[in-house]
Amino acid sequence: MYRLRNPKLVQEAIAKWELVDLGVKAKMLIPMEPIPYTVKDQEARWIQSLLVHNHGIETPSILLQKIACVLRWENTILGRKDDTVAVLKEFAPSLGESGGVVGI
Repeated sequence: MYRLRNPKLVQEAIAKWELVDLGVKAKMLIPMEPIPYTVKDQEARWIQSLLVHNHGIETPSILLQKIACVLRWENTILGRKDDTVAVLKEFAPSLGESGGVVGI
């Protein structure tokens, strides 16, 4: 769950048939072979702890662990420091009871 600082922003953009600039520039890498499962047991248990406010932990845990593997794979491919846990920590508030706030 997430909330926008300006909750009417999306409604206004839809009414004007305009795109909303979320301030994120993203490029996608396309894997040419399977992305390896790289989540350690301790990380998997931590991910499950983030999901206590969800309706079920099993399926969201699988998805979030796969996301972690993709983040770790991308860091490796790009030769960057592995920031997978930091990214998940930043995302974690959106998994809580009140959700997170998107800064637009």
